[in-house]
Amino acid sequence: MLYWPRFRWRKGTIAIGDRVSMRYGVVIDALSGRVEIGNNVSLNGFAVLLGDGGIRIGNDGSQRKPQLCPSSMVSMIQPHP
Repeated sequence: MLYWPRFRWRKGTIAIGDRVSMRYGVVIDALSGRVEIGNNVSLNGFAVLLGDGGIRIGNDGSQRKPQLCPSSMVSMIQPHP
């Protein structure tokens, strides 16, 4: 069974650029922060982005396309008082 990409934001925001490819199982959860994905980015299977402290994946800017490997996790969590 394939799992389609999931997007969640509570008090946060998600911004996705042009020509972004996402494989099955990708989860993007802004929590109360901001997740920003630039142009020409590839998110591979089961990559997880948790953006409470803010995440920015920039544009390609060169011949190399930014990629997150399968099953990778990127998390920026701010401590709560």
